[in-house]
Amino acid sequence: MPSLAAVRAKQKELLNLVCGSLIKEPNFKDDSDQRARTIAALVAEIAQWNPEFPLKLSLYLRDDLNIRSTANFVLALSAMAEPCRPYLKVYLPAIIRLPSDWIEVAKMWRKVTADDPKGLPVALRTAMAEKFASFEEFSLAKYNKEKSIAKKHKRDRGREGEPSSASEGEKGATRHPLETLKQLIRYLHVSAPVYHVMCLTGKRYPLTVEEFQQSSLPGEFDPVRAGKRMKLQVPETWETLLSARGNKAG
Repeated sequence: MPSLAAVRAKQKELLNLVCGSLIKEPNFKDDSDQRARTIAALVAEIAQWNPEFPLKLSLYLRDDLNIRSTANFVLALSAMAEPCRPYLKVYLPAIIRLPSDWIEVAKMWRKVTADDPKGLPVALRTAMAEKFASFEEFSLAKYNKEKSIAKKHKRDRGREGEPSSASEGEKGATRHPLETLKQLIRYLHVSAPVYHVMCLTGKRYPLTVEEFQQSSLPGEFDPVRAGKRMKLQVPETWETLLSARGNKAG
Protein backbone atom coordinates (compact mmCIF):
# COMPACT_ATOMS: atom_id res chain seq x y z
CA MET A 1 0.00 0.00 0.00
CA PRO A 2 1.56 3.33 -1.07
CA SER A 3 1.65 6.32 1.25
CA LEU A 4 -1.32 8.67 1.52
CA ALA A 5 0.71 11.37 -0.22
CA ALA A 6 1.42 9.05 -3.16
CA VAL A 7 -2.25 8.13 -3.50
CA ARG A 8 -3.29 11.79 -3.45
CA ALA A 9 -0.66 12.61 -6.06
CA LYS A 10 -2.10 9.98 -8.40
CA GLN A 11 -5.62 11.24 -7.77
CA LYS A 12 -4.55 14.80 -8.54
CA GLU A 13 -2.85 13.62 -11.73
CA LEU A 14 -6.04 11.90 -12.86
CA LEU A 15 -8.17 14.91 -11.95
CA ASN A 16 -5.97 17.27 -13.96
CA LEU A 17 -5.96 14.89 -16.90
CA VAL A 18 -9.73 14.45 -17.16
CA CYS A 19 -10.40 18.15 -16.60
CA GLY A 20 -8.47 18.75 -19.80
CA SER A 21 -11.61 17.43 -21.49
CA LEU A 22 -13.11 20.87 -20.95
CA ILE A 23 -10.93 21.95 -23.86
CA LYS A 24 -10.99 18.74 -25.88
CA GLU A 25 -12.02 15.21 -24.96
CA PRO A 26 -9.76 12.27 -25.87
CA ASN A 27 -10.70 10.11 -28.84
CA PHE A 28 -12.08 7.14 -26.95
CA LYS A 29 -12.66 5.21 -30.18
CA ASP A 30 -8.92 5.26 -30.96
CA ASP A 31 -6.94 2.60 -29.08
CA SER A 32 -3.75 4.59 -29.61
CA ASP A 33 -5.04 7.80 -27.95
CA GLN A 34 -2.43 8.44 -25.26
CA ARG A 35 -4.67 10.48 -22.96
CA ALA A 36 -7.34 7.79 -22.91
CA ARG A 37 -4.71 5.13 -22.20
CA THR A 38 -3.24 7.16 -19.33
CA ILE A 39 -6.70 7.76 -17.83
CA ALA A 40 -7.38 4.02 -17.99
CA ALA A 41 -4.10 3.17 -16.29
CA LEU A 42 -4.64 5.72 -13.50
CA VAL A 43 -8.21 4.61 -12.82
CA ALA A 44 -7.10 0.97 -12.58
CA GLU A 45 -4.30 1.93 -10.19
CA ILE A 46 -6.32 4.26 -7.96
CA ALA A 47 -9.24 1.80 -7.75
CA GLN A 48 -7.04 -0.57 -5.76
CA TRP A 49 -6.44 2.04 -3.03
CA ASN A 50 -9.53 4.24 -3.10
CA PRO A 51 -12.26 2.44 -5.10
CA GLU A 52 -14.86 5.18 -4.60
CA PHE A 53 -12.69 7.96 -6.03
CA PRO A 54 -13.07 7.12 -9.77
CA LEU A 55 -16.86 7.08 -9.42
CA LYS A 56 -16.88 10.34 -7.47
CA LEU A 57 -14.73 11.81 -10.21
CA SER A 58 -17.07 10.55 -12.92
CA LEU A 59 -20.03 12.16 -11.14
CA TYR A 60 -18.10 15.43 -10.76
CA LEU A 61 -17.32 15.45 -14.49
CA ARG A 62 -20.96 14.86 -15.44
CA ASP A 63 -22.64 16.95 -12.75
CA ASP A 64 -20.36 19.95 -12.30
CA LEU A 65 -18.36 20.15 -15.53
CA ASN A 66 -20.99 18.67 -17.86
CA ILE A 67 -18.39 16.54 -19.64
CA ARG A 68 -20.40 13.58 -20.90
CA SER A 69 -18.14 11.11 -22.72
CA THR A 70 -15.19 11.35 -20.33
CA ALA A 71 -17.55 10.80 -17.39
CA ASN A 72 -18.97 7.72 -19.13
CA PHE A 73 -15.46 6.47 -19.93
CA VAL A 74 -14.37 6.73 -16.28
CA LEU A 75 -17.59 4.97 -15.24
CA ALA A 76 -16.92 2.12 -17.68
CA LEU A 77 -13.34 1.83 -16.39
CA SER A 78 -14.62 1.74 -12.81
CA ALA A 79 -16.89 -1.18 -13.70
CA MET A 80 -13.77 -3.09 -14.78
CA ALA A 81 -12.22 -2.78 -11.32
CA GLU A 82 -13.59 -5.28 -8.83
CA PRO A 83 -13.19 -2.95 -5.80
CA CYS A 84 -15.37 -0.29 -7.51
CA ARG A 85 -18.31 -2.53 -8.31
CA PRO A 86 -20.12 -2.34 -4.94
CA TYR A 87 -20.43 1.43 -5.47
CA LEU A 88 -21.95 1.24 -8.97
CA LYS A 89 -25.54 1.04 -7.73
CA VAL A 90 -25.01 4.32 -5.85
CA TYR A 91 -23.19 6.36 -8.49
CA LEU A 92 -24.33 5.00 -11.86
CA PRO A 93 -27.93 6.34 -11.64
CA ALA A 94 -26.60 9.85 -10.99
CA ILE A 95 -23.90 9.73 -13.69
CA ILE A 96 -26.07 8.37 -16.50
CA ARG A 97 -28.59 11.06 -17.38
CA LEU A 98 -29.77 10.12 -20.88
CA PRO A 99 -30.54 6.94 -22.80
CA SER A 100 -27.58 7.86 -25.04
CA ASP A 101 -25.31 7.75 -21.96
CA TRP A 102 -26.75 4.33 -21.12
CA ILE A 103 -25.72 3.01 -24.52
CA GLU A 104 -22.32 4.74 -24.51
CA VAL A 105 -21.27 3.27 -21.16
CA ALA A 106 -22.01 -0.27 -22.39
CA LYS A 107 -20.12 0.35 -25.66
CA MET A 108 -17.14 1.82 -23.81
CA TRP A 109 -17.07 -1.07 -21.34
CA ARG A 110 -17.04 -3.52 -24.22
CA LYS A 111 -14.22 -1.62 -25.93
CA VAL A 112 -11.94 -1.31 -22.89
CA THR A 113 -12.46 -4.99 -22.00
CA ALA A 114 -11.89 -6.12 -25.60
CA ASP A 115 -15.39 -7.67 -25.70
CA ASP A 116 -14.93 -9.88 -22.62
CA PRO A 117 -16.78 -13.16 -23.39
CA LYS A 118 -18.08 -13.19 -19.79
CA GLY A 119 -20.20 -10.14 -20.59
CA LEU A 120 -20.99 -7.21 -18.33
CA PRO A 121 -20.30 -7.87 -14.63
CA VAL A 122 -23.41 -8.52 -12.53
CA ALA A 123 -23.03 -5.24 -10.61
CA LEU A 124 -22.97 -3.19 -13.82
CA ARG A 125 -25.75 -5.19 -15.46
CA THR A 126 -28.00 -4.77 -12.40
CA ALA A 127 -27.31 -1.05 -12.05
CA MET A 128 -27.97 -0.43 -15.75
CA ALA A 129 -31.22 -2.42 -15.73
CA GLU A 130 -32.44 -0.42 -12.73
CA LYS A 131 -31.43 2.85 -14.41
CA PHE A 132 -33.46 1.98 -17.51
CA ALA A 133 -36.62 2.02 -15.42
CA SER A 134 -36.09 5.70 -14.61
CA PHE A 135 -36.08 6.91 -18.24
CA GLU A 136 -39.22 8.74 -19.38
CA GLU A 137 -41.11 7.71 -22.51
CA PHE A 138 -40.31 10.91 -24.45
CA SER A 139 -36.61 10.58 -23.65
CA LEU A 140 -36.54 6.96 -24.84
CA ALA A 141 -38.41 7.92 -28.01
CA LYS A 142 -35.98 10.75 -28.74
CA TYR A 143 -32.91 8.51 -28.49
CA ASN A 144 -34.44 5.48 -30.20
CA LYS A 145 -32.25 5.41 -33.33
CA GLU A 146 -33.07 1.89 -34.51
CA LYS A 147 -34.33 2.91 -37.97
CA SER A 148 -31.68 5.55 -38.69
CA ILE A 149 -28.83 3.20 -37.72
CA ALA A 150 -30.29 0.38 -39.84
CA LYS A 151 -30.50 2.77 -42.82
CA LYS A 152 -26.91 3.89 -42.26
CA HIS A 153 -25.63 0.30 -42.24
CA LYS A 154 -27.60 -0.43 -45.41
CA ARG A 155 -26.08 2.61 -47.15
CA ASP A 156 -22.58 1.64 -46.00
CA ARG A 157 -22.98 -1.90 -47.32
CA GLY A 158 -24.32 -0.49 -50.58
CA ARG A 159 -21.22 1.67 -51.04
CA GLU A 160 -18.96 -1.30 -50.45
CA GLY A 161 -20.82 -3.24 -53.14
CA GLU A 162 -20.59 -6.50 -51.17
CA PRO A 163 -23.64 -6.65 -48.92
CA SER A 164 -23.28 -10.29 -47.97
CA SER A 165 -19.61 -10.26 -46.97
CA ALA A 166 -19.96 -6.91 -45.18
CA SER A 167 -22.88 -8.22 -43.17
CA GLU A 168 -20.96 -11.34 -42.21
CA GLY A 169 -17.97 -9.23 -41.23
CA GLU A 170 -20.07 -7.09 -38.93
CA LYS A 171 -21.58 -10.16 -37.27
CA GLY A 172 -18.19 -11.70 -36.75
CA ALA A 173 -16.70 -8.53 -35.30
CA THR A 174 -19.45 -8.07 -32.71
CA ARG A 175 -21.65 -10.89 -31.51
CA HIS A 176 -24.14 -8.52 -29.87
CA PRO A 177 -24.13 -5.04 -31.41
CA LEU A 178 -24.71 -2.33 -28.82
CA GLU A 179 -25.72 0.64 -30.93
CA THR A 180 -29.41 0.97 -30.09
CA LEU A 181 -31.75 0.79 -27.11
CA LYS A 182 -33.34 -2.35 -28.53
CA GLN A 183 -30.00 -4.13 -28.81
CA LEU A 184 -28.92 -3.19 -25.30
CA ILE A 185 -32.30 -4.17 -23.80
CA ARG A 186 -31.85 -7.61 -25.29
CA TYR A 187 -28.20 -7.83 -24.28
CA LEU A 188 -29.00 -6.94 -20.65
CA HIS A 189 -32.26 -8.93 -20.59
CA VAL A 190 -34.17 -5.90 -19.36
CA SER A 191 -37.82 -6.74 -18.71
CA ALA A 192 -39.27 -3.65 -17.02
CA PRO A 193 -41.01 -1.29 -17.44
CA VAL A 194 -42.97 -3.70 -19.63
CA TYR A 195 -44.58 -1.02 -21.82
CA HIS A 196 -41.25 0.65 -22.69
CA VAL A 197 -39.53 -2.67 -23.33
CA MET A 198 -42.32 -3.94 -25.60
CA CYS A 199 -42.38 -0.68 -27.59
CA LEU A 200 -38.61 -0.56 -28.09
CA THR A 201 -38.33 -4.23 -29.05
CA GLY A 202 -41.18 -3.93 -31.57
CA LYS A 203 -43.70 -6.22 -29.90
CA ARG A 204 -47.36 -6.24 -30.90
CA TYR A 205 -50.17 -5.20 -28.60
CA PRO A 206 -52.00 -8.20 -27.07
CA LEU A 207 -54.95 -9.55 -29.07
CA THR A 208 -57.17 -10.43 -26.12
CA VAL A 209 -57.87 -9.40 -22.54
CA GLU A 210 -56.24 -12.63 -21.35
CA GLU A 211 -53.04 -11.91 -23.28
CA PHE A 212 -53.08 -8.36 -21.97
CA GLN A 213 -53.26 -9.56 -18.37
CA GLN A 214 -50.45 -12.05 -18.96
CA SER A 215 -48.24 -9.34 -20.48
CA SER A 216 -48.27 -7.26 -17.27
CA LEU A 217 -48.90 -4.08 -19.26
CA PRO A 218 -50.25 -1.19 -17.17
CA GLY A 219 -53.77 0.23 -17.54
CA GLU A 220 -56.74 -1.41 -19.25
CA PHE A 221 -56.97 -3.44 -22.45
CA ASP A 222 -57.54 -1.29 -25.56
CA PRO A 223 -59.19 -3.36 -28.33
CA VAL A 224 -58.44 -0.66 -30.93
CA ARG A 225 -54.69 -1.35 -30.55
CA ALA A 226 -54.98 -5.15 -30.60
CA GLY A 227 -52.37 -6.76 -32.83
CA LYS A 228 -50.75 -3.47 -33.80
CA ARG A 229 -47.03 -2.81 -33.46
CA MET A 230 -46.34 -0.92 -30.23
CA LYS A 231 -44.45 2.37 -30.47
CA LEU A 232 -43.34 5.03 -28.04
CA GLN A 233 -45.01 8.41 -28.31
CA VAL A 234 -42.55 10.76 -30.03
CA PRO A 235 -42.46 14.27 -28.50
CA GLU A 236 -43.26 17.13 -30.88
CA THR A 237 -40.08 19.21 -30.84
CA TRP A 238 -38.34 21.18 -33.57
CA GLU A 239 -35.85 18.31 -33.91
CA THR A 240 -38.49 15.62 -34.43
CA LEU A 241 -40.56 17.81 -36.77
CA LEU A 242 -37.48 18.63 -38.86
CA SER A 243 -36.61 14.95 -39.04
CA ALA A 244 -40.14 13.97 -40.09
CA ARG A 245 -41.01 16.79 -42.51
CA GLY A 246 -37.69 18.20 -43.59
CA ASN A 247 -36.66 21.84 -43.71
CA LYS A 248 -39.81 23.17 -45.40
CA ALA A 249 -41.60 26.38 -44.55
CA GLY A 250 -45.37 26.45 -44.06
